[in-house]
Amino acid sequence: MSDEAAHSTGAGSSPAALAIVTGAAQRIGAAIARRLHAQGYDLLLHCHRSQSAAESLAHSLNALRPGSARVVRADLRTSGAANNLFAAARGWHAAGAEVLVNNASSFYPTAIGALDEQGWEDLRRTNLDAPLWLSQAFASQPSARGCIINLLDAMVPRGIVGFAPYAAAKAGLENL
Repeated sequence: MSDEAAHSTGAGSSPAALAIVTGAAQRIGAAIARRLHAQGYDLLLHCHRSQSAAESLAHSLNALRPGSARVVRADLRTSGAANNLFAAARGWHAAGAEVLVNNASSFYPTAIGALDEQGWEDLRRTNLDAPLWLSQAFASQPSARGCIINLLDAMVPRGIVGFAPYAAAKAGLENL
């Protein structure tokens, strides 16, 4: 994380609310982050493998509004990652996050006949377990308020040929 100012304020304005976007470095996550930033949120941009892209996004957002974006790198499949992400959020904004966007996802073909435990663990932990633990950490904030947005997949209700484990995890998220 950078050591930039803790809040984005102007003369007479109150500190910006904080939003956390997982998988924020690229594609949909980056677009969501840009939109939230344009609406005045400070952003904690989560990444796992795409740190340079996340840092580039934070740099561009901070050029628009200094001190408004930070990057946290974490493997959300690991125990304690959700709590660590929210500890970083509270370290920057004492009230924590007002918005959580569960966007991070693993997506790759997995034929049922070729699925192994490691593949199932990866898809389930990324697409179902991580949003669960992140949501729990969000709700456990001292002044929990705001909203949680879980990104799903429009194809899940009909199934996705060759992607059944991914679809099963996303279906679980939909029910969560």
